[in-house]
Amino acid sequence: MHKVKGVEDKNRAAVVYFHGGAVITLDAELAEAVAVKIAIDGDLTVFNVDFRNGPEAKAPKNYLDCYAATKWVIANAAKYNLDPKKISIHGESGGGYLATGVAMHLAKNNESHLVKCVIPDVPMIYAGWLTKPTVEMNGPAAWCKPKHLDGVKLICEDWEKQFASKDPDVFPAEMSEDLLAKLPPHVVMTREFDMFYHDAVYYADRLKKHGKLLELYVQPGACHYNFHGKPLLEDRKKIWRRYCH
Repeated sequence: MHKVKGVEDKNRAAVVYFHGGAVITLDAELAEAVAVKIAIDGDLTVFNVDFRNGPEAKAPKNYLDCYAATKWVIANAAKYNLDPKKISIHGESGGGYLATGVAMHLAKNNESHLVKCVIPDVPMIYAGWLTKPTVEMNGPAAWCKPKHLDGVKLICEDWEKQFASKDPDVFPAEMSEDLLAKLPPHVVMTREFDMFYHDAVYYADRLKKHGKLLELYVQPGACHYNFHGKPLLEDRKKIWRRYCH
């Protein structure tokens, strides 16, 4: 847990944060600097979640870990001086997949009211990787397609079956219309030249049809690994403060 020094520790807005790493690498300790930055920039209490990675843990175990962590934070809001109406979830890249999976599971359980906002950033969530012609992808996506799909296979129990069915446990942007309509509000973030640009835009379009999209933010001129450059830093501050408080 990361808290901002020098502010009143009462009725705090919070973010439950899921780190990136394609859900097969990295851990919460390595993502600590990102969590601290979110806390400072957003004036938030941030819970940095460790979850099980693939290939040992297959979907949906990864996002169910994050769902359990989210429910734990909500249940312990009073203990940590949080405003229970101001708890949001966020993750980038593989963490964006996890945040979307948690949102989907909340919708399945009619619990979407428990979180204020979902903020997936450059999320890896789209089954279009399987069918979209390379010539219709941006450059980074076209270059990364084979390696990305090899990585996705590592979180599958039966990748051939799950790819063929566009399994929402693996590609949560493909969840049913009924679940989309029950989701919490979303802010979707991406980069102009991000390999997961198409994932974010596709999901944002589906959310918008159901009135669940608060904002689609596209950082101009940037790629996947640009998490801290301008104008992103200032824009992220505005997003945290506008939507999480």
